[in-house]
Amino acid sequence: FGTQSSHKIYIITLGWFSYGEYQLNKRLEKLAKNMGRKISFKIACYKKYKLYNNPNDFNKADVFTVHQNIPKNIKEYFTERLIGNQHLPIRERNQSEIAFKGFAYRDKFEEILIRYGIKILGMCNQSSLKPLGFSSFQPGFGATVFTYRNCPNNAPLVYWWGSLTETNTALQWYPLLPRTTYAT
Repeated sequence: FGTQSSHKIYIITLGWFSYGEYQLNKRLEKLAKNMGRKISFKIACYKKYKLYNNPNDFNKADVFTVHQNIPKNIKEYFTERLIGNQHLPIRERNQSEIAFKGFAYRDKFEEILIRYGIKILGMCNQSSLKPLGFSSFQPGFGATVFTYRNCPNNAPLVYWWGSLTETNTALQWYPLLPRTTYAT
């Protein structure tokens, strides 16, 4: 890697979320610039595994989010927790091309995930967690992807919060689909 030569780095994944791709591109370009290097990045994945989650257009979102008909008390819950110039992203229509295409009960299902996520958060004091999973913005990331090998913390809390014993409610991790090594 000479400072004068130009380089191209290819990053290949099975799938991704569109906003993650955008954020990664920005960070990598900034890193290369700060290093004084001429590096371009090409990110690729299987097109059918590219999930859309632009926080400025949740109508097309392939993640769980807040729909426009959410009950007032839930909307107030999120609004009270907004920080700085954050806004609550609200989906008006279901235009998902992958995860929710043709899913007639999406609004009700998301509302259930949010209600129980709020209930879980009421049992502990974890400001970094949101009802729809770990995220820097409300209502949480709302990841729709998990497997029998892993359930990420950016998925809704109801998918991974819990315990086989009544212990510390602040740091419980018992996924709906636990790894076989977690089984007792």
